[in-house]
Amino acid sequence: SDVLQTTFGVDNQPFIDALTDLGFYVAPCSMSNYAYTPLSIASILNMTYIDQLKDYLAPLTDRTPLFGLIQHNAVRTNFESLGYKTVSIISYEPLKWDDADYYFPTDPDTLRAQQSAPFLSQFERMLGRNTALKILLDQPILTSQSDEIPANYPYADHVRQQRYILHQFQEIITYRGPKLVFVHINIPHPPYAFNADGTLIENPPPLPWLVPLAWDDYVKYYSGQVQYITSAILPILTEIVESSDPAPIIVIQGDHGGDSANRLGILNAYYAPDSVIQQLYPNITPVNSFRIIFNEVFGADYAILPDASYLSTQQEFYNFTLFEETMPSCKP
Repeated sequence: SDVLQTTFGVDNQPFIDALTDLGFYVAPCSMSNYAYTPLSIASILNMTYIDQLKDYLAPLTDRTPLFGLIQHNAVRTNFESLGYKTVSIISYEPLKWDDADYYFPTDPDTLRAQQSAPFLSQFERMLGRNTALKILLDQPILTSQSDEIPANYPYADHVRQQRYILHQFQEIITYRGPKLVFVHINIPHPPYAFNADGTLIENPPPLPWLVPLAWDDYVKYYSGQVQYITSAILPILTEIVESSDPAPIIVIQGDHGGDSANRLGILNAYYAPDSVIQQLYPNITPVNSFRIIFNEVFGADYAILPDASYLSTQQEFYNFTLFEETMPSCKP
């Protein structure tokens, strides 16, 4: 919240308040452990720092091993050993768990094909949910929102994908039994396609790594995306909390922040039993999230690691530099 307010002029306190009212703990001073998605998610899902997983040394730049560590990770292994099914719905193809019990492809060809598929009647879909057709029926036909994408819109595939993920995230509520659901949403990350109200930007900017954006434009587009995704995700979270029995555990985390003086400042929110909430603290980083959950809910005995955050660059991906807190209210 402090980074959004200071850098982007976005007051997301109403969103934080709404999460708190639902029963979430929102860590006010949380930072990601790393500056890039593959590093962060490999660390989160294996509950440790990258240098403890593999002997990565600068200037090594190959990210392929990280994707293997994301697909077959310690968190997933633990939950599967407890009898949990797995669900994978992701924005970024290398993060996929295509061997999950329920894997939902989000590549452009699959989603375009689904959009043009014939509709089944509600009765036919209801019958199918009790048959072998269930997995097919749970790949929902994209909503009419997809039809609103203008012809030749430059980020049509991205828009279709993000809408699909949000829709399917909500549908997962109907899947009964214990399950580990891994959802990755690529908003507010570029491309910048959504206005704050969820409508599409009429003439969206080029990808910023191809054509750099002026700072004022970047702030405007990023801010709009933040406002859109917070408004879109809140009703989904509300329905999950109110519809689940037994109560769910939900972890919402940014894998890194926006490009600013504090790229590592993130949203880090938890809906969990009181025993977990009591162990959380303002500057917790994602590397410790599942350590605490496994300890308090499943009787594990993981040590809580020192919280540290590291910057690196695209050119020297594994050359980590310790990043200290910059926000005045969070400095030690």
